[in-house]
Amino acid sequence: MPIMDGLTSTREIRKYEQENSLKPSMIIAVTGAASVQARKEAMISGVDQFLTKPVPLKTLKGFIEGWEARIDEQDERVEGVEIVDPS
Repeated sequence: MPIMDGLTSTREIRKYEQENSLKPSMIIAVTGAASVQARKEAMISGVDQFLTKPVPLKTLKGFIEGWEARIDEQDERVEGVEIVDPS
């Protein structure tokens, strides 16, 4: 990446999401670095999934579809909640 590496980008994205009260985006790290340390650094940075190359497209599709299903499920639960002002 020309400006920053993927882990720095991930940290910046997570920071932006928190500062702006945004739902977290799914971040999948696809890398050639298969070490335990690389995986640990990625997870600490805020990566949701860590995949080592080569990654079949079917695998990526499965992660994306699973994430979309979780987001839809969360949205359904929130729609059914009544927010009450405690004051």
